[in-house]
Amino acid sequence: MSDPEGAESPPEVPAGSRRPGAVVAMVVIAAIVSGAVSAGVTLAILRSQARTDPQTVDLGSNVRITEDSAIIQVADKAAPAVATVITGRVGQGLGSAYLTTSDGYLVTNAHVVANATNLAVIFAGSNARHDARLVDSDCQTDVAVLKVDGVANLPTLAFGDVSSLRAGQTVIAVGSPLGQRAVGSGIISSLNRVITVADPVGPTADRTYSDTIQSSAPVDPVSSGGPLLNVAGQVIGVNISADSSSGPAAFAISAADI
Repeated sequence: MSDPEGAESPPEVPAGSRRPGAVVAMVVIAAIVSGAVSAGVTLAILRSQARTDPQTVDLGSNVRITEDSAIIQVADKAAPAVATVITGRVGQGLGSAYLTTSDGYLVTNAHVVANATNLAVIFAGSNARHDARLVDSDCQTDVAVLKVDGVANLPTLAFGDVSSLRAGQTVIAVGSPLGQRAVGSGIISSLNRVITVADPVGPTADRTYSDTIQSSAPVDPVSSGGPLLNVAGQVIGVNISADSSSGPAAFAISAADI
């Protein structure tokens, strides 16, 4: 039907601006999508960094890593290089050590081997005793070096970069009671701290250690002398179990002093 006479036709709207509502809708949708992506990224970061509960990080292709599995992997890798030290002392005759060379050099605590009537080492996964000898010890740092002769191709642990340690970092303490495995995990609470504890050899006296690494990783007396490891499985300290005025204390001598 033709327009009534005298009526004007509406002006033609350019093609690019015929649907302003659609343009607004597209802008809103884009904002929503962008917000969802940002929220997803933030959630992924929070999940990977959370410390209060074991978290899962999805790497795609059905590969999933949890904080627990990372600790287990470090412990599994380190365990073959951690050994039991037997000293023959009544009541305090056991400790731990770890291999630093494939031909039988081990690091442990000086107090573990102090006043030993004999020295023997049991390697992980074995019941056989190997005679050991004391190479050197330092009571100030509570570090001692042992040597088992006649062995070769043993698994070893590498040292990590102690200068890169930070409070809040996850650490793993590994010991070897009678050839078995003891594992404790936690976070570093403080670095380069001076601590005074009862002398593990002469409980009536005190001993002060400097440059210690304090963490929440538990260490029992039999695990004393074992390694404190970072999440890469590298040695960052030597574990010590002792008593302080406030009760049992677990800490580590920095690997920089070894």
